[in-house]
Amino acid sequence: MSVIFDPQMYVNLFTKHATIVKHLGVDVEVYDWKNEVTNVCKPPGSWHFKFNACKRFILHKGRQNVSVQGEENYRSECTQPKYVTKKGRRCAELEPVIRRKGNKINIKKIADVSNLLSKHFGEDWRTIESLAYYRDIELNNDNSEEREDLVCVPLEESDNCI
Repeated sequence: MSVIFDPQMYVNLFTKHATIVKHLGVDVEVYDWKNEVTNVCKPPGSWHFKFNACKRFILHKGRQNVSVQGEENYRSECTQPKYVTKKGRRCAELEPVIRRKGNKINIKKIADVSNLLSKHFGEDWRTIESLAYYRDIELNNDNSEEREDLVCVPLEESDNCI
């Protein structure tokens, strides 16, 4: 049984048995559709039909907007198509930004993984070349806002309050 330590090992394994066409974030740009849609569209709970009960969705495309019709049965069309965008917003306004590659990882999670790696491989696990992926995550974490060594200390109370 082999152990996979590096994500590149997954890519190498997949290329043996399949064809890899594109790499997300490298060859193909990844857009942040989730945040953009929440700014323009209503949440599904406030749509004009029950989203979970529907078996069929019919989309009607207009020039600048899309209307949605939800049907609970396959053979009938009882509901009317209506817009699911917020008031004053149009689907034509959707312009998602490109997401940059990388993840924000919690400092506690990085410390936990580092602790597990030191228990399994010893204290010098950072020098092992096959574990370079974890070493790089530990050194180049995007989540630099969180710091555990910062402690908030209350100031002295003063009688000169405004």
